[in-house]
Amino acid sequence: MANFDTVLQAQDRRPLVERIQDPATWDELFAPIERAPSDAVPLDPALVQQCHDTLRHQGHFVAPIELPVGPARAAVDAVEAAGFPAVFAFLSDAVWDVCAGAGLVGLIDGLLGPGARLQPGLWSKRVTHGDRGWEPHVDIQGPPVRAPDGMPAQITLWLSLTDVTLDNGCMYIVPEDVAPDMVRDFGRSDTLALEAVEQVLHNARALPAPAGSVLAWSTSTLHWGARHRATHGPDRMSLGLELRHPQAPPEVCSEPSWAIGHRPDFATRLRAVGHSLQWYGSNSAREPGLRPFVFLGRLLSR
Repeated sequence: MANFDTVLQAQDRRPLVERIQDPATWDELFAPIERAPSDAVPLDPALVQQCHDTLRHQGHFVAPIELPVGPARAAVDAVEAAGFPAVFAFLSDAVWDVCAGAGLVGLIDGLLGPGARLQPGLWSKRVTHGDRGWEPHVDIQGPPVRAPDGMPAQITLWLSLTDVTLDNGCMYIVPEDVAPDMVRDFGRSDTLALEAVEQVLHNARALPAPAGSVLAWSTSTLHWGARHRATHGPDRMSLGLELRHPQAPPEVCSEPSWAIGHRPDFATRLRAVGHSLQWYGSNSAREPGLRPFVFLGRLLSR
């Protein structure tokens, strides 16, 4: 497969788009990757209850349940080696073995009940030495939206593909029950009151986790990725998903969506990747190398 950076320089990009839209291109790229086992991941009921309570009252949880993420990590490595943004790994079956697998589905069903759906906000991020994760932000500004059972209506799922430590850029969050009111509109103002800044810093919580863990937070929870300062050890690699509560109000529902245990077909995966490239790739502060790919997002999400 030709290097993607080289192909982007071509005046006629139609061959590139045609190759991306051809499932055979990706079958060839992902063929060497062994698939993860389909066995269910054992879930401790006490852990599921703890995650439920923490999500409801503090807006986040960490579940170190050891999902079989090795093949998904290999898929990210493969697309990046071919010159593609990491989000194209969501075209692989190896990624959906995890994202639609029994371990993650069992955890989410235990937290929210059956019927939760994924929406097309997909992403994958690699943080290397000296780099950092995204800046402090909330995924959706404004007051939190709740389902009838009091749980967040929209949840970001973050799956660790490598061990995530204090030194290689773990996530930080500010629990919702101790967050200042300004968090709801974080990012809209150029200045912050010193008292609010002190409250954020005092209450920030680091979330280190082993590979295969599931982290989650409400879309109204302030969070960020730290800088990778380790002199040795793995890159910080992750997958991100947008989850919708089974009883989410209509105003937060986006389409296309699919049941969390469902494996979307190739066309749906391609549209979701395109949507995500438009959404995240246009933010040069977060993803400085991806603006040239936004045009692909527009084409693929049609």
